[in-house]
Amino acid sequence: MTQDLMVDIETMGNGPNAAIIQIGACYFNRLYGYDCQEHPTFAANISLDDAMRSGFEVNSGTIKWWMDQVQAGNPTTWRDVPQSKISVALQEFRHFAANACCIWSHTSFDFVIIQNALTKLGIHPLPYRTARDIRTLVDLSGVKPNTRNKPHDALKDALYQVEYCVKCFERIKPKEVTA
Repeated sequence: MTQDLMVDIETMGNGPNAAIIQIGACYFNRLYGYDCQEHPTFAANISLDDAMRSGFEVNSGTIKWWMDQVQAGNPTTWRDVPQSKISVALQEFRHFAANACCIWSHTSFDFVIIQNALTKLGIHPLPYRTARDIRTLVDLSGVKPNTRNKPHDALKDALYQVEYCVKCFERIKPKEVTA
């Protein structure tokens, strides 16, 4: 059976070498989504200081966006929890993702940044053929994800993305013909 993996990251930049501050991922089934009894999850909070010392980039626009989130009452979940070194978090994530045949994300953002970070740190990158794009799936299906005011948490975002991607799969699934 295909091992679908949903991935989301939070960063302090928006370029291909952005400093990752959080990684969230969950395996899921395209037909019914995520089941905590069957599908493992991954969550890592990463030290911004360590990411910056490792050469990853931040930008003022993203920092301002995060500050605006806090001022708007959208708490950030990564600030007050234990944080890993970026190399440790990415090695653990790479091991977690080893069985994935299809890695779903926003491929022009999450997948690119993760691949660049893995490569920069000398960790074997994810197989490029596993990349699957959420935006394309949404576009093809016509499903409109609800925008919602929520805390930005990579694992919660990955689980939410599974919810609406399952709706997309349902909509584009070929209908069975009965004779």
